[in-house]
Amino acid sequence: MVRSKARIDYETAPVIKFNVSVVDTGVPQLTSTAQFTVDVVNTNDNDPEFEQPEYMLQVRENSPVGMVVGVVRAHDADAGLYGQLTYTIVGDHSGNFVIDPDTGAITVHNASALDREVEQEASLTAIATDRAPEGMRRSTTVPVQIRILDENDNGPTFSQQIYHATVAENAALHPPAAILQVTATDPDEGPAGDVKYAILSDNVGGIFRLDANSGILYPGASLIGKSGQYRIDIEARDGLGSGPHNDAATIVIEIQSINQHRPVFIMPALYNATVEIPENLATPDYLVMTVKATDSDSGSNGKVLYYLQVNSVNVQDTDEFSINEMSGELRIRRQLDRKRQSRYELILVARDQGTPAWFETLRFLTVLLVDVNENYPEFPDASNPYKFFITENGARDVRIGKIQAFLDSPNPAIFYYMLLGNEDGAFYVDKTSGDLYTNRSIDREVNDMYVLYVLASKQSDLYISEHERALLSMEQLERNATVAKVWVHVLDINDNAPVFKRDVYYAGISSKASINELVTIVNATDRDLGVNA
Repeated sequence: MVRSKARIDYETAPVIKFNVSVVDTGVPQLTSTAQFTVDVVNTNDNDPEFEQPEYMLQVRENSPVGMVVGVVRAHDADAGLYGQLTYTIVGDHSGNFVIDPDTGAITVHNASALDREVEQEASLTAIATDRAPEGMRRSTTVPVQIRILDENDNGPTFSQQIYHATVAENAALHPPAAILQVTATDPDEGPAGDVKYAILSDNVGGIFRLDANSGILYPGASLIGKSGQYRIDIEARDGLGSGPHNDAATIVIEIQSINQHRPVFIMPALYNATVEIPENLATPDYLVMTVKATDSDSGSNGKVLYYLQVNSVNVQDTDEFSINEMSGELRIRRQLDRKRQSRYELILVARDQGTPAWFETLRFLTVLLVDVNENYPEFPDASNPYKFFITENGARDVRIGKIQAFLDSPNPAIFYYMLLGNEDGAFYVDKTSGDLYTNRSIDREVNDMYVLYVLASKQSDLYISEHERALLSMEQLERNATVAKVWVHVLDINDNAPVFKRDVYYAGISSKASINELVTIVNATDRDLGVNA
């Protein structure tokens, strides 16, 4: 009897051959040998095995029917029909895909279901089943995850089609004040869903700026004086601003005018001003002066009206004077007598018509009735402007020149006061002589010319505050004969060395270069002037 000693595997040895020998017990022993061939009968004893424990596949949304998503493969160690496999898929999303039963290739079956914005992933279970007779079949499953890749198939959508905003004309520029933020969403992912914003057209001359990334609208320039309603057409475009899809919207902006400036007096310019009237001219309706003030606001915010102030109340008339509300003409109301009263103190008021609140500015005006024979110092037209020259880098207290006013009086006493042009304190004027001196060393390369305004006055203790200086009008000073205009020209000396534009120059030249061939150009500058430079 022949018995098996170990498990016999058809897939390893479908046929087994061996010899059997028989020996008798006689003398001499005789033997005989027979060859055996054993055909192993196959049974379905192996499960199919997939090549991977899990399959991670991907497909783009909107892919057409028949698009191959991926292939799953399994193997079965059995032979014949027991080792031949058939593939199927099951799961909630199995209706959207189909698998080739022979190759395991998974393809798109329902293209409309591949919408990443609805579902980003599909889960399937692939089954490999051998082809053994019914009841003997073996099968194996494997999970299949299919990621739906995005396509730029959606456009951005603004949250509103019309945005409304209100901004004050004094909105800040540095840093800019945010006016409003527009938002648009795109359900696509990645760059396809990255929305950028832009202004398409507007009727405001480009004074607004729309941040491409945040959608925040900022003022791009000053809004002062641009009150009113404006429309801006904007768009949101996908694909980082260069995609095929976009949406449009409109921003309606109301720029509100804000009263933010006080009136500024032009006439009189000084905070405490004095006007002299010959007593023989102090008759009714005599024009003392035309008061003038400006306001940088626009519209009613910048409209200036004029008043006289008495006991903190703004009025148009006093017993002696009246002022026109619109023109600012200050006139005498009745005959004035210098012997009874020679000095009048008036408070001038310039008030705007601003909203939500108005501003007003005051000036103090002294009206003096003077003897007809009295006069004031004047600079001769032939000398005005005075032109002086000084070499730079000089010492302090160097005399530059002399200015001189004249007064029709037997023993005139004239005093000189610096008004404008000497803000850095480079010069000073001798109060009594009119001699002009340097107050420090002057550098031509910093400033090569100074324009100074010097007042001639009969007052020996005149004080002009910095605030009053800041309010002086150049136009008024140019016409005032009591003010000298002084031009100080600073002459150059050779006090600066030339400086190369670069510390190191690099150049190359051919070994075959000829004489006088250009190698490179070096440049140097000198801050001095003329031949010194």
